[in-house]
Amino acid sequence: MSDARDAFQNLQAVTGRGFDATALRADWDDVERRIARYRTGRVVLSSFVALAVVGGVTFAAMAMPLKGDSGPAVPPSPTSSAPTTQPRDTAQAPPDVGSTREPSLSVFGEPYPDGVNAPELVSLLTGGEGGTYISETDTTYTFGLLRPDPTDGHTLEVPITFAKGDILVMAATHWQCAWITEYVGASEANDPRRTSAAAVELEKFPDLDVIQEYNPAMGEGEYISRIVGGDTEYAKRWLNGSCSGMN
Repeated sequence: MSDARDAFQNLQAVTGRGFDATALRADWDDVERRIARYRTGRVVLSSFVALAVVGGVTFAAMAMPLKGDSGPAVPPSPTSSAPTTQPRDTAQAPPDVGSTREPSLSVFGEPYPDGVNAPELVSLLTGGEGGTYISETDTTYTFGLLRPDPTDGHTLEVPITFAKGDILVMAATHWQCAWITEYVGASEANDPRRTSAAAVELEKFPDLDVIQEYNPAMGEGEYISRIVGGDTEYAKRWLNGSCSGMN
């Protein structure tokens, strides 16, 4: 017995309705087609329901935040009773490292020891205190030096011109004396770093451009090697003689 016949017999038993078996057999193909469409409709409907259920579960899973994910931030309610705390200032003050400055440079570009300033050129001249720089050429410097007026004794600024080479050699000598002083002080303080740095600077003196150009004889001799060799007593005598009045 076919599925179609079973279905109609079951339907007849439930509803108590009678069917014309002749008509049923005559139109059997049509009945089969209707039942097939009915079953197909049930399958399609069931498929839609199943898809709806699966889709709902999938959407719920996607909407649910993952473990550990707090989701989008929600601004606090203005009526929230949660206590508010002021953020603490955790910034640390920078360490007190002291002020730093560029080393003072000589007129010929070499650095002076820490804490020693390069002099104004006019101050290297005898009686140059209070004088001012006026002008220079390729070969000369002109300074205004204070001199007494022979007629009434008042002080006047008198322009005086000097050979540029003489002034620059004085400046190099002042620079050398500053480093000899630094060398002696570092040696007596048992500071090998400072002592070594001073020796390096002193050994430059014979090769300075201003010495080579204007007075190369000043770079000759062994007095620098004797000083940087550790003879601080000799260095002190040099300071008291050649450097007297320059520091």
